[in-house]
Amino acid sequence: MPAVQLYNENELLSRIAEGDRNAFKQLYDFYWEDIYYIALSFLKSPEWSQDMIQEIFIKIWQKRASLPAIEQFRSYLFIIARNELISALRQKMRTDGQKDQYEQQLPDQFLAPDQSFAVRELEMQIGQAVQQLPEQQRRIFLMTRNDGLSHDEIAEQLGLARKTVANNITKALNHIRDYLLQHGNDMITIALYVFILIGKKK
Repeated sequence: MPAVQLYNENELLSRIAEGDRNAFKQLYDFYWEDIYYIALSFLKSPEWSQDMIQEIFIKIWQKRASLPAIEQFRSYLFIIARNELISALRQKMRTDGQKDQYEQQLPDQFLAPDQSFAVRELEMQIGQAVQQLPEQQRRIFLMTRNDGLSHDEIAEQLGLARKTVANNITKALNHIRDYLLQHGNDMITIALYVFILIGKKK
């Protein structure tokens, strides 16, 4: 994310709905990195992750007329991103010759994390994984997850290079993914919950 904040996101969404490409670029620049590093931790391909980001924002542009009615754009964006990542993981599983066990539509309660015991269980496991992170990784991860800070804001607060912050977040996500896999969770479920947990506005 750039250092600049979206001070009036509703106004920005209204401008995008009217076809303002400069406003759309501001939105893209602000949000793309959050999603990119999550996608990268699962897809292991910068090119594929970038392609996925492009697909997500193409969908948002195509649906721009509906943007002013969206109350929580961040949640809306992460739902679209989650669906794209799950599709990408299914494609990867088929390409790798693995059996695809996830063709049925995901349960609706996955969209309501506070109402699902399974989500609370995953949150607990993620909390345990986070506690195992090195101190700096844990601090940076919690600053982006709990405080909603951008990479630039974290870098400024901690006196670190922006690239250092990005690398620490990627390593943290990789550790969380591996921890959940070791505890019997499948890759698609992990991707789903990581998007829910990162996507929630704290």
